Amino acid sequence: MLASIQPIEYTKTRNFLDGAVTHLSSYFTHGVLSPAEVIASLIIEHGEEACDKLLSEFAWREYYHRVWQSRGDDIFKDLRCPQEGVAHTLVPRSIVDVTLSSGVHVLDEAVKNLVNDGYLHNHERLWLAGVIVNTGRTHWVEPAKWLFYHLLDGDLASNTLSWQWVAGSFSQKKYIANQDNLNRFSGTEQHGTWLDISYEELSEMRVPALLEERSGLNLFNEYPESNAMPVLVDDDVILYSIWNLDEEWRSGMDGRRILLIEPSIYDSFPMSPKRWEFIMKWAAAIDTIEIYVGEFDQLIPEGYIGDLYYREYPLCNHWRGIEDTRDWIYPETSGYYQSFSKYNRLARRRSEFYHHE
Repeated sequence: MLASIQPIEYTKTRNFLDGAVTHLSSYFTHGVLSPAEVIASLIIEHGEEACDKLLSEFAWREYYHRVWQSRGDDIFKDLRCPQEGVAHTLVPRSIVDVTLSSGVHVLDEAVKNLVNDGYLHNHERLWLAGVIVNTGRTHWVEPAKWLFYHLLDGDLASNTLSWQWVAGSFSQKKYIANQDNLNRFSGTEQHGTWLDISYEELSEMRVPALLEERSGLNLFNEYPESNAMPVLVDDDVILYSIWNLDEEWRSGMDGRRILLIEPSIYDSFPMSPKRWEFIMKWAAAIDTIEIYVGEFDQLIPEGYIGDLYYREYPLCNHWRGIEDTRDWIYPETSGYYQSFSKYNRLARRRSEFYHHE
């Protein structure tokens, strides 16, 4: 998998839909692979200079998670400032319903790929978000839930804060894309659409008629079946979340290996059947893994005296036991930074990946 990654080509072509992107994000999101291990391996193979852009892009994910660690549930509402110009809270049907058409071929094709394959190029994500929240004047919360539901790599911190970055509630400027931008980076030549105007006109126009019809979301989880019984008071447990499916994590330890899926959490963050299929595929790679769909306090009995190990993650803050840190690219730098650039500059100065004279 890593052998196919070419950092120099990635740097040159990553913004194009047919560019040399890594396709690793779903493995990062669910903890199958560690970005820190991957970038360290690529630097050894290709050198620091060649991997510079790749490292920066990996660091965006880490930055968003540091914001989540610091600000908690505040990330699920307008974080830095209210989103301006909101006229709708529901999503435009012509965008999210694959049986309809927005009139913009690149957007329609992107949504079909999203629903069918659970994947979108990063530029497609930006285009869809920019059109929905800025051109369509929609508050970002509902469309962010829609995208998270379908993406195999849907990461709560990255997805939520990226939508806010586009909407201007976590950035200084809103993101807007027009037809020229779509054509340039998708290799298409569509013209005459409602996006085929200047950026200045886009920023001032009314909501296009094709985006006016709205609908609510019908998103729900199809949870896997439990096959684990509750823990005995003296059982040792290696407890996994769906965000930590690393088969190497504490692999030499004895104890019950249990993947805990808590409906009280995931009912608020539903994921598609395709997404759950992906999760369970990689959970099954963990030797002797058991599945428990229920709450932590239902799994772990009162008076528990065994050793329980888990890996830190904001959705697991209520777990009790021995907490392992995540495998960060920049473990030396935590806390809240209002911008990625400030975080990235400081993190690089402190980092073991770079050794400045």
